Order: sequence, then structure tokens, then C-alpha cells
Amino acid sequence: MNILYVPGLGEGAVLSFQKKYIALLNVFRSKHSKIAVFEPRWESDENFEKKYKRLLELYETIHPTIVVGPSAGGALTITLFAEHEELKTAYVICGKLRGSEKIGEVYNKRAPALIDAVKRSEFHLKSGIGRDIRSFVSKHDYDGIVEKEDMFTEEMRLTTMPVVQHGRAILYWLFRYLPGV
Repeated sequence: MNILYVPGLGEGAVLSFQKKYIALLNVFRSKHSKIAVFEPRWESDENFEKKYKRLLELYETIHPTIVVGPSAGGALTITLFAEHEELKTAYVICGKLRGSEKIGEVYNKRAPALIDAVKRSEFHLKSGIGRDIRSFVSKHDYDGIVEKEDMFTEEMRLTTMPVVQHGRAILYWLFRYLPGV
């Protein structure tokens, strides 16, 4: 059972930490169950189509059964999950899945493909996916980055984590849940 991890906007040290942590987890996982990390390059001029094409190339080489996407990676995760029925489960952590019209100019300039990724996610969620999507959100409706109503739909299994703040919630999920997936 391979897992595909699709990171969000946190690049540089944040992405480096996630990759090192996942490399450590892979040491202790079965040789038949590895976690692959996608390089999102959100802060580049790469458009959504090119980014998604790269994601598909990685997907086809590792054949995962589970896909995980925190924050902005959640939108790519939903699209991949919706378009590949062989994926069994999607985990979205504080994911920006809806509300593309709320993405401000700052994020539009920082990550040009984000709006298109969220629009694609919205399309799939409106159509109904009908499979196992698990959404993890911050406690007390306080995330600080993504509004709670943009993180899940009625068809998802919702878990509220006992932490506040976007980055802390993602770290909590990485340490508390990812080792057991």
C-alpha cells in the first residue's frame, strides 16, 4: 500500500522538514508500503495543467492506494482522487477545497496555479465523488488561513483535531495520524 503525499504552499524549510520526516517514516515502513512526496512547486509560474501532469507522472510510477494533501495540496488531492477510482482513501488536512473566489491577490501572485486547483476541486466536489474522503480541521473553527466551510463537504468524514492554527494542525496530523496510515 503506497501513499502519495501532496504538500501545500509551505516551501523551503517547511517542505524540507516534511520530506525528511516522511523519509524517516519510510525507514520503518514495510518495503511494500512507502510514502512518496510530490514536489508541488506552488511558488513558480507553472500553471495547473503542468503541475497536475507532473502529479500524474508520479502517481503512475508508485501506484498509491491512498493520497494525502494538507492545505493547498488538498485541492490537488481531491482532483486526483476523483479522477482515479482505484484510489481507496483521500486524507485532506486543513485543505483549501472550495471558495476559489475568496483567494486573494497575495496568494494568486504567490501561487498562480492555486485558484485553478481549487476550481477543479470544487467541480469534483459539486459532482459528488462518493468514496472515502477524510477531512481533518482545526479546533474551534480557528485555522487562520483557510475558512472551515472551504475544508469539507457533507460527504466527507470530518475529524476536528485538538489544536488551533493552520500549521500546527498540519504538524499534529503528520505526527499523530500519518504513521498509522
